[in-house]
Amino acid sequence: MTSTEAFGSAVEPGDIPFADGEMTARVRRLRDAYLAAESGLCLERARIYTDVHRRNESQPIIMRRALSLRTTLEEMSIWIAPDELLAGCHASRPRAAPIFPEYSTSWILDELDEFEKRPGDAFCPSEADKRELREILPWWRGKTLYEKGLALMTEESREIYRAGLIHPDGILTCGDGHIAIRHEKLLEKGIGGYLREIADRLAGLNPCLAGDVKKRQFYEAAKICLEGMSAHIGRFGRLAAELAARTETPERRAELLRLSETCRRLTNEPAQTFFDAMQMICFSQIVFQIESNGHSLSLGRLDQYLYPYYRRDILSGRLTEEETVELLQCLWVKLVSINKIRGWKHTRCSAGSPLYQNVTIGGQTPEVFLIR
Repeated sequence: MTSTEAFGSAVEPGDIPFADGEMTARVRRLRDAYLAAESGLCLERARIYTDVHRRNESQPIIMRRALSLRTTLEEMSIWIAPDELLAGCHASRPRAAPIFPEYSTSWILDELDEFEKRPGDAFCPSEADKRELREILPWWRGKTLYEKGLALMTEESREIYRAGLIHPDGILTCGDGHIAIRHEKLLEKGIGGYLREIADRLAGLNPCLAGDVKKRQFYEAAKICLEGMSAHIGRFGRLAAELAARTETPERRAELLRLSETCRRLTNEPAQTFFDAMQMICFSQIVFQIESNGHSLSLGRLDQYLYPYYRRDILSGRLTEEETVELLQCLWVKLVSINKIRGWKHTRCSAGSPLYQNVTIGGQTPEVFLIR
């Protein structure tokens, strides 16, 4: 199959630029800084989620989760590291792992003094972090996904679990996973497009129908989450502008101003350029991990939905092949920096901090047919 057949009639042979190449000096510095950072814990998410859930116990769980995410995105610490082209952070500092108390807490309290002693995937919480976790986590007793999952098991299943014959910890202590969202729709509609669609759906609901009451909760929760994501992106836009104003190097100032303008646009509008698309993908992946703590929250068919932006910018001269490769490398470093702490039972079965953010390359589309 030729490249034209693989991508459809819009692609000419020679359009695909990706080839073997080394990291740029920028990417090497970003990678080395990530590898040099010490794995620690970030308590901001746990602190905010506990407070919001405690203050909204009468609300449906879907609303509590939405309000917690929006508040976290609005209040969590953000930063843009030197050399970074793409913005976004998972925690208050590089390589720190947030805590997700709504999923499980018992293993955290049991292992809190052992995290730094692990032979692999070690974490180094401060004594202040330990004290605060011992204050925060008991509130979640009886409310976590782990406890509710155990309650659904038969006594025989629980005995098999306690004997170590099955290992459901990865499912019982983590959020949703093994999914790839419709990134192409997010890029095409933008956050504003989704909010308009939600407004239309809400307007069409009948408050007298039980099914529509549940739909209203879902749409209102989705609106809250999207508003939080928009605010989060806007915060990075303002931070990039502040850093640009304090930067003496013209090249870096231009990078930060581009980033600031891109973030300002993405708070509401669809992606217009390849850089816009890359930045929105970076934000969406990180926000999903802040919300869900899931495994295999994947990028999906990255080449398919990025290609129109890439081709348009290449043909217009706005983008070069070298810039494309460097942006992809920056995205890989950004995504691998998402860190997660698991219980030791789970960790010893999947060491190396894997999150399985898989990418699908190639394949067919409905418009492509093989000629036999």
